[in-house]
Parts: sequence; C-alpha cells; structure tokens
Amino acid sequence: MNKRYILSLLSTALIANSASAQSLSEESMFFGMFGDLPVEMSFVLIVIILFLLVILTLLSAVLIDFGRHARKDLVEKGESIPFIISIFGIFDGDTKALTGEYADTIIDDHDYDGIQEFDNDLPPWWLYGFYITIIVSIGYMLHYHVFKTGNLSEGEYLSELKTAELLYADVDLVYTEPLADKAKLAEAKIIFMENCATCHGDEAAGSRGEDFTAGPNLTDNYWLYGGNINDVYKTIKHGQGNGKMPEWKNKFSNDQIYQIASFVKSLKGSKVNNPKEPQGELYED
Repeated sequence: MNKRYILSLLSTALIANSASAQSLSEESMFFGMFGDLPVEMSFVLIVIILFLLVILTLLSAVLIDFGRHARKDLVEKGESIPFIISIFGIFDGDTKALTGEYADTIIDDHDYDGIQEFDNDLPPWWLYGFYITIIVSIGYMLHYHVFKTGNLSEGEYLSELKTAELLYADVDLVYTEPLADKAKLAEAKIIFMENCATCHGDEAAGSRGEDFTAGPNLTDNYWLYGGNINDVYKTIKHGQGNGKMPEWKNKFSNDQIYQIASFVKSLKGSKVNNPKEPQGELYED
C-alpha cells in the first residue's frame, strides 16, 4: 500500500511539474508572482519550488511509513503509542490512530502462497477530501445550473468581452485643446506625410479633383466637418463624406489620432503655395 502511495504522490508531483513547464511563457501571468524578476530567474525559482515539493512529498511518505511500522511494533509489544507517532496514523488510514488501536486487519480468506492482504481503511485526509468535493459539486450545480447565479465558461467569456469593450472601446475622447508638445507634433507630421499628404498635399494646401484623392485645404479657417479639436479628431478617426475622408481608427491609436488632429490644427495660417479654394464653413477658435 505504501509503495503505491509513494508512487502516486511522485506521479502527481511530476505531472504537475510537466504541466507547469509546458504552460510557462514570458507572457504568462504565472511569472508575475515574482514581480520584476527576470523571466530566467523566475523559471529557476519555480523549478526549485517544485523540487522542494517533491522532496517534501518523499519525506512525508517516509515519515508516514515509519509511523506505521512504529505503531505496529508498539501494539504488538503491548506498549503505549507516543502521541507524535500516533499522529502519523491519520495519514495512513488508521482511523483509531490517536487511541492507540492499530486499524490494519488481515483478510483471512486472502492467502496466496503465503502472501496475505491487508484490509486497510482509506486515509482520513483522502476520505474527507472526497466528501468535500461532493459538497462542493452540489454547491457548484446549484450555483451554476439550478439558480444560475454564476456564469459558465461561455458566460464568463461574454462578460469579459463586454468589460473589454468598456475599457478599450473605440470611444470618442473629448479634448479641451490641441497638443502643444513640439516633439509629439513632429511625430504627427511624419504620420501626416506618410498617410495624409496623398490627398491633402505635402503642404496640406489641398488637392484638386472630384475623385477620392481630392482633399480640402487644411491651412485656412474653413472646415467641412467642424473645426475644433474634437471635430478634427472624430473626422480623422471615423472618416467623413462616405469614404472620401477614410477612417483611421484601425491603424492609429486614440493618442496618435489626437496628435495628428493637433498637428492639423497647428497648420492654420501656414504660408503655402497655390492653396486650394476654401471649402465648408468658417470656423474661428
């Protein structure tokens, strides 16, 4: 029985070790338990912890086996069992370990070539653990399937999606004024030249034509879709004119769009060559 018990504990520890090793990755939250420690050091600590767990498991099995044989010898000699030794009987299936009465009994009709079989009780810790799982399973069934007060896997997934939509939704942010940071405006200018100059021109003076490459002049005071920072922000983010002004929300973050909108607002009054005629309505800050 004890050999099987030891092998079972070892197998459990090894399986847990293997499963943990397969699931660990740099993105895993498991490494977060060590704070800012490098991933390599975190992995080493995890291996050490698992190794110590295996050692503790083996040591516990040895102590339990020692307690079992010690109790048996003391009972056969008619001597009292010290309390410290009797405690180990709880882990070995001796339900009367604390009373000093040895619980193992031999099954009389199981004698094969001199090999006899013990009819041992299940270890109390295992038996009570099993009872607890039954109680938990009943509570689980009532909570999730009967009263439906908890979310199953699909419900949790949908709930997390709703939470994510609230936290990371494509919402329209509200700004009081454009950015004034020169470094961020310089970054926005690069983005503008790479993505917006095709329609609005290198100087943002606008381009002429009736196709989708024709964009309005962004250096004057006239705006087709509103001229405050939030109007420009929404125009860049969601697009306008049935696609004539494309939406950029799938390419740039909210912060980047705010930078671009601020750069566009900073172009007011710029001296440009051959500016396009005014379009839209006059807007004064």
